[in-house]
Amino acid sequence: MGTGIVTPVAGYSEGLWTPTIAFATPGDSNIVLNSATVGRYERIGNLVRASFHIQTDTFTHTTASGNLIASGLPFTQATLTALPASGALNFSGVTKAGYTQFTPRPISNTTTFRFTTAGSALPNGDLTAADMPTLGSVILNGYLLYRAA
Repeated sequence: MGTGIVTPVAGYSEGLWTPTIAFATPGDSNIVLNSATVGRYERIGNLVRASFHIQTDTFTHTTASGNLIASGLPFTQATLTALPASGALNFSGVTKAGYTQFTPRPISNTTTFRFTTAGSALPNGDLTAADMPTLGSVILNGYLLYRAA
C-alpha cells in the first residue's frame, strides 16, 4: 500500500509558461489573448510535457498568411530525430474542411510549435491563416511531449 507521500524525483521540475500565437507572416493580424490563456509544464530529465490553454478575445486578419505558430515553450526542443514529438489538441473556431486530426508539433531547436493536420484520404498539412476565422474567437487546448535540448 502506498503512503500517499510523493518523493521528489531528481531532475524534476514543474511550472508555468505563457503561450502566444501568430501567423508565420502576421500581416494585419490582431490577436488578443484572453486572461485565461495559460501554460503548464512538467520536466523529468530532458522529457517535457507542456500543456496549454490558448483563448482569444480578438482574432482578426485579412493579409496574414502561412502557418499558425505557437510560441513560449519553457525549454528549447532538441533536434527532431526519427520519432518526432507530438501531443493532442482540442479546438474551437477552426475550420479545415475534411481534416479531423490536429496535433501540436514542436519545431526543432526552438521554443515554438506548429499545428499539423490529418484527414481520411487527405495529405498531411498544417493549420494556416486560411483555416482560421477572420472574426470571432479561437480556443486551442492541448498538450505536447518533447525532448528538451
